[in-house]
Amino acid sequence: MKRFLISLAVLVMVSAIAYAATVQGTVVDADNGDVIEGAFVRFIFTGELRNGCGGNGNGNGHGGPGGGGHGNNVYTATTDENGFYMIEDIPEGIYIGRALKPGSYQASVINDIEIIDITEVDFELEPRVCTNPILRLFRGGLRF
Repeated sequence: MKRFLISLAVLVMVSAIAYAATVQGTVVDADNGDVIEGAFVRFIFTGELRNGCGGNGNGNGHGGPGGGGHGNNVYTATTDENGFYMIEDIPEGIYIGRALKPGSYQASVINDIEIIDITEVDFELEPRVCTNPILRLFRGGLRF
């Protein structure tokens, strides 16, 4: 019984260490610096952890409207009205970060981000340029 309790205590301590990180930051417009509300932010674990615990790096990353959806080693959030996001309790390690706002801004990808303790990762998104003349006509309004 004593051996079981010691094993359980070690397991709890390792779990606490493996999920000790927070990543946060802002998403802004690359052209004018305005914050972007409602941008989707995703961090994909690449399979390398600082503390030696492994993972498969796979997952769907589907989250709810408020973000925070965790697939297998994929962590997501949605920016608030200040362009701010925060994802807590993720494993320390190396990630690929991605942010986008569908329909308005192109995706921005940052590779090899080391997330430890509290890590700040900001994204600048390029506005999406509409190349379809019909869509440009409707978005810009009809002019005679």
